[in-house]
Amino acid sequence: MITVIEGPPKSGKSTLANSLRNSAISSGRGAMLIDDHADGEARHHLEKIIAGDVFVLGTPAADVRWKNDPHVILVNSGEQRLEEFESICPGFTKKLGPVSRVRTGN
Repeated sequence: MITVIEGPPKSGKSTLANSLRNSAISSGRGAMLIDDHADGEARHHLEKIIAGDVFVLGTPAADVRWKNDPHVILVNSGEQRLEEFESICPGFTKKLGPVSRVRTGN
């Protein structure tokens, strides 16, 4: 599952994102949370939801050993991040989807 959360500052988006991440982890699933403060290369982020392997650029999503039912949570730059992951791991969105979009407000 992929969740894209967008909204203005102080709208609760970070709280929601952290809750989704914690829920996935406590349920024994993989989780990757990327928010406004995340840095580093996309492939390093992907390694958070890969089962014990190092990600090799260009590996199709179908050939990656993912953690159990991973949840990808993207805050704000979701569409840009999805394109980035898709470019280094073809089929990423299809394999880990569906994509849910949430807009928070004040």
